[in-house]
Amino acid sequence: MKSFLTFFLLAFMTTSTQGFCQTVELFDNMAEDDTPDAVLPENETAAPEENAPTGYLDSYIDDVETEKKAQSSARALLAKKPTILNLRQNEIKSLKKLKEKTQDVQTAAEAISDKKQTAEESPEIRRQKIIRNLTAAPLGLYWAASLEETRELGFELQPAERKDYQNVYLVTNPQQKNNTFQKITAIFGIQNKLWCIFAEGKPLDDDARADKVLALYRRYYQALEKKYGNAEEFFTPYSYEEELQEGNTSQKIRKENPVGGNNFLKELQEGKATLYATFYNDKIGVTLGVSVNGDGKSYISIDYKDFALKDSEQQAVLTKTIEDL
Repeated sequence: MKSFLTFFLLAFMTTSTQGFCQTVELFDNMAEDDTPDAVLPENETAAPEENAPTGYLDSYIDDVETEKKAQSSARALLAKKPTILNLRQNEIKSLKKLKEKTQDVQTAAEAISDKKQTAEESPEIRRQKIIRNLTAAPLGLYWAASLEETRELGFELQPAERKDYQNVYLVTNPQQKNNTFQKITAIFGIQNKLWCIFAEGKPLDDDARADKVLALYRRYYQALEKKYGNAEEFFTPYSYEEELQEGNTSQKIRKENPVGGNNFLKELQEGKATLYATFYNDKIGVTLGVSVNGDGKSYISIDYKDFALKDSEQQAVLTKTIEDL
């Protein structure tokens, strides 16, 4: 029995030695191609190497986490949608304000450029540019022209007064030369637009019948009737009662002195008689009158009004009155 055990041990060692040699040979062959991981003792785990490639499980975990992050980001994006819309609305408002400011700046720049260009232009060129945008008025003036434009056109203006009118100026140097009118008043109103022109003739040394002023009145009456049409004369005579004696009875009768009567000049001066005429077309209304000043000198007067500008002025006055209440 002992011999049998000895024989078995010898056989086992021989086989183990051959297996060990085969194992060493196998590892030697592997070393030629690739170096295997070191064989660790039992119950020991190899320390992870830095930047080592992940396995299938790691890849799967990464994919799951990536998908979760994408879903979370999508939910966050959807949750922030109103904020994004608000931001876009704010941006639109900002862009609109920026556009408005840009337009204001551009308008101001254009105005400065126009002023600079205007300053560099000759006076005649500036006058022509003003005239192109206006309508000619009597006595060389222009309807709707402002104070500044009227001065630019060569007129000298001095502040004046006229009852119930605003922004009244005396035109001391009208471009249209005439021998009839001594004083010309331009009324610009609260809108600073010429809408009324009042011209007074030169005082005349007249006779008691007021022949000189009546001759001038009739001449302008014909001219204004031809130009504007719709002529209508208004005469308020001096009227009085006169007692007539017939035998033993007396009778009072009412009399009226005619235009150009023996004392017509005095009657006009004292306001006992009045004489004026009106004319008009679709755009302009005119009043022609006869007057006598305190010194007994007669003169005519002409009042021109632009209907459209008059209505605009009255509306502006009404609006301002309401605002002041």
